[in-house]
Amino acid sequence: MYHDSSGDPLFDPVKAAGRIVCRLKGRPRSSVIGTYLEPAGTPKRISPPIIREALKGATAAAALLGENINPHLVGTHSLRSGGAMRLKLAGYDELTIKKLGRWSSDTYLVYIQSQIGNLNAGIARQMAIPVSFRMIASPTHTG
Repeated sequence: MYHDSSGDPLFDPVKAAGRIVCRLKGRPRSSVIGTYLEPAGTPKRISPPIIREALKGATAAAALLGENINPHLVGTHSLRSGGAMRLKLAGYDELTIKKLGRWSSDTYLVYIQSQIGNLNAGIARQMAIPVSFRMIASPTHTG
């Protein structure tokens, strides 16, 4: 793993992965990090349908809290597109977003462009702040 701890006491993916590894200690080497233990202690492998249902459940819970997100529109691909958007909003450059998201093309731009309102938040306010500057015309400028 090549991630630093987020430092968030409630949600730290690196520490969560560490807890999984500790729980798997003593299990066969064939146990992968996507293995979890059922309440009876039986190891089970996480699958896309399990992740999809967990996402839909979390989305439904968020809807109950006033978020207007349709659980039927959420799937496992939402994690990749949401991750790309979150990285862009955090100011990461396009190459870093592509590398972290394992995007081999510029497809991730579709997700970022569909959320352009988030990228534009506060721009008008910033543009309205008076700034003192002098425009200097280039020698070739004739207009």
